[in-house]
Amino acid sequence: MRVRIIFKLLNKGAHLPFHHQHILAQYLKGVLLEGGESEYAEYSFFNFSALKGQTKVSRSGLHYYSNLVTLVVSSDSQGFP
Repeated sequence: MRVRIIFKLLNKGAHLPFHHQHILAQYLKGVLLEGGESEYAEYSFFNFSALKGQTKVSRSGLHYYSNLVTLVVSSDSQGFP
């Protein structure tokens, strides 16, 4: 199963730290714990792409300048939320 999540940016030019992949992983685990089905609460067989959007690199991290940012989450389970 592959799911594309598109975020609309409200604050163009906002930045994410370079270690944002870890932050995204923790966010996705939190979503599974809070809103997913109970069988997926401890599920760890999924991966996700980097955030896709128009970026510029600076000392403080990645600055996102596009209106939309895309994240793709995939898993081998067809029932994955």
